Amino acid sequence: MSEKTIRPERPSERAVHVRRIHEYSDVPPAYLEIAQNYTSPWLMGPPLCDELIDLVGHMFDADEAEVMRHIKPFRLGKKARSIAKSINRPVDETANILRRLSDEKCIIMGMGPRGNESYFFVPLFPGTMENILFRNSREKLTPWHERFAVLFDKLYNTGYMTDYTKPPAEVVRFLPVNESIASDARVWPSDKLEEIMDPFKTFSVTYCQCRLTMDLKGEACGKPLETCLMMGAVAEQMIQKGRMRRVDKQEALDIKRNAEAHGLVTWVNNVDSLAGSNVCCSCCSCCCYMLRMTKQFGASTMIAPPHFRPQHLAALCKACGACAHICPTGAITVDPSRKSRTYNMARCLGCGLCVGTCAQRALTLQEAPDGRKPPRNAIAYLRRILPNIIKSTLYAARSHKAG
Repeated sequence: MSEKTIRPERPSERAVHVRRIHEYSDVPPAYLEIAQNYTSPWLMGPPLCDELIDLVGHMFDADEAEVMRHIKPFRLGKKARSIAKSINRPVDETANILRRLSDEKCIIMGMGPRGNESYFFVPLFPGTMENILFRNSREKLTPWHERFAVLFDKLYNTGYMTDYTKPPAEVVRFLPVNESIASDARVWPSDKLEEIMDPFKTFSVTYCQCRLTMDLKGEACGKPLETCLMMGAVAEQMIQKGRMRRVDKQEALDIKRNAEAHGLVTWVNNVDSLAGSNVCCSCCSCCCYMLRMTKQFGASTMIAPPHFRPQHLAALCKACGACAHICPTGAITVDPSRKSRTYNMARCLGCGLCVGTCAQRALTLQEAPDGRKPPRNAIAYLRRILPNIIKSTLYAARSHKAG
């Protein structure tokens, strides 16, 4: 092991440059209107900026943009005949464009019987980004998807998402690696993926959209792609749409165990059940947009405080740095030359990867005093997360105003 100090990387600065609409006089009005729709702080949107304009310009051709500008956030769905009348184009032609945006590009959401669908606006992230990249193979990915990945990541790298974590909300929670929990620890059913899955009969998997984005950028980390799991009603919907692959519970657990073996950490919605469904993915800090909030920008993120935290046994520790190397959020700093180790509790996920990697057994995962059980249902979940979501949204609204 190197004698060099292993510490979290220096946080990137928030680099988004908020623009005013008059600065884009050369951008067609339809594209500007769409970009402004995506900027709503109530949809966790980015501010108006060059990176957003570039992304929107790639997502739509001219005909699609003229149609898309009529699909607004927070509005009832639009039908093809209504939009066709507004833009003075044939209904069939307009309907074909809407289906392309909904069924092929997966940018908007269509609901209703074939031929009489209503189309709805979907936030950019989370939302559209995941919909576009929900894939269980690379066969249908095109240069359009590759360019989308590059431009979306460029937008994310401005750091605008950090504005939505002040204060953070407990939207998801990370699960401890089972083998890392002390045998005498008080484990909740919500700590174990197998027990979380018990109420469900239907399971589906697809590629992790974050790792797929980096793969399409040519920056693949080499860790498993097929790790994104859905359970219950939402899983069946995605299977029927051909967006995810059906698996049984045992295969789903095998996929998750393989992910853990590759150093990935698993999260689930921070609620026992949400409308009869749940979702989880297995993340790496080099690709995951949620973990990168902490590792890349040094910011809080939408993760509940963990039920377990690592306890350090100094007498056994040799300060080799293995725990610091594997920590996905940079919560541990080790200086091998001074035999010193520091721990940043605010960054810790309680995942236990550090415990499993310590050859000296100098770490154990113990219950955290601030851990609390997830809400039991959707109402309790909303009560827990909404106050901080509202506060952070208001903060973002202020910070996204052009100076």
